Amino acid sequence: MKILVVRMIFFSGLFFILLPTIVLGEYKEVLENIFFSRYPSAKVEALGKGCVAIDGDIATCIHNPSGIASIEKIIFGTSYSKSYYSLEDAEYNFFGVGFPIKRGAIGLSRYHFDYRNPILFSRIEDGAIILIGEFDSDTSLFTLTFAYESSKDLFVGINGNVIRQRLGIGIIEPDYAGFGDIGVLKSFEFQENSINQKICLGASLSNFTSSKIHGDDLPVILRLGFSYKTVLKPIIALLLHIELQDVLNSRYRGGFKVGGEFLLLEMLAFRYGYYREKIDDHGFRSNKNLLEEKTSGFGFQIPLTKIKYIPVDIEFNMVKLPQPSYVKNVQWKDFSLYNLNFRWRR
Repeated sequence: MKILVVRMIFFSGLFFILLPTIVLGEYKEVLENIFFSRYPSAKVEALGKGCVAIDGDIATCIHNPSGIASIEKIIFGTSYSKSYYSLEDAEYNFFGVGFPIKRGAIGLSRYHFDYRNPILFSRIEDGAIILIGEFDSDTSLFTLTFAYESSKDLFVGINGNVIRQRLGIGIIEPDYAGFGDIGVLKSFEFQENSINQKICLGASLSNFTSSKIHGDDLPVILRLGFSYKTVLKPIIALLLHIELQDVLNSRYRGGFKVGGEFLLLEMLAFRYGYYREKIDDHGFRSNKNLLEEKTSGFGFQIPLTKIKYIPVDIEFNMVKLPQPSYVKNVQWKDFSLYNLNFRWRR
């Protein structure tokens, strides 16, 4: 117990040592489409975009690297989403794999966004349309995760990230940036009246290196969260997740997220959530200064490993939600996000 307390104090102290890095710059919405607009996990989107205190999902390691330390099977996850506001052909896709190791896990992932079709700029001259240029962009976030169980049910993790962005007009040379994330997750499992229960406390600091791309600061994001799960075997499981978010090098994007999941027969999942974030209205009264959205989603699991000789479980999740509008009285087309996970028994 004394060792556990010392380790928790150490990791808490590490967070506060790293916090002063935020004075090195100011975040101004660079790569907002990767860091805030859409997450690679349909489950997370449905839970109000909160995930810092959820473990066992390869897609959440981008936001808290310690979350994969508890996996007991090889996990492969992928997701796909199309449409980004007026860019109807734009695409998001994610691929990730996690390998359990002794007292921890290693993960590799790529999260990618692509315009697919560039935005064309033209002018009219003598009645003819003259093409001036094409504005194009694609971004890839590559992440290597190492997570470790420091002591019983206390997990720590670190991400090494490389982000590649191609942005501009004409022939574009990509720019690269490297940055690091750290995370901590502590779980408490107990039983009361023969009901299994689990509480998780999570914290992460994304981009503690205060890195830049194209000379612009990337966001330094602090996330603190709590989750509670109870299992009424074999019929019902309930999950509640609450998260606070603060962008330490910006006055904006701080907020609150809450979500819940109802899992029936270990197969069917129904999820609901809500999030609220402060955003920059850029001085225009027609723009919003607060983003508030309700979320929901659906999923199902096929636990095939319960059948002898079948080594894999399959999980499918999806959401269909309105794209949040930053302008008052303006609505955008809904987006869909599809997520597929496989877990192999070792």
